[in-house]
Amino acid sequence: MKREARRILPLAGVVALVLLNFTAPVLWAEGPAPVSTPGPMGGPIPAATPVPTPQPTPTPEPPPWWRPILEIVFPVGSLQEAIRGAITGFIEVSLDSLHQAFM
Repeated sequence: MKREARRILPLAGVVALVLLNFTAPVLWAEGPAPVSTPGPMGGPIPAATPVPTPQPTPTPEPPPWWRPILEIVFPVGSLQEAIRGAITGFIEVSLDSLHQAFM
């Protein structure tokens, strides 16, 4: 009995895979083709105007407080110079924005 069960399980798996292989294209099909209905005077229906494809929006310039972070993440030159430039840039931008806020 155990000997037959060992043979039946792999055989059942192979049969299931073969059946799935035959039925998969039918199951994944998009459905029947649309039926052509006659338009005015028995002619074909005019095609609809195509919908314009949306254009990708351009990526906006990062805000001023992002620039120091970008300089650290993508350093130009040595890392020490990038960190120094980022810190000084951040301080300058912060002081400028504080100055503008209180004026």
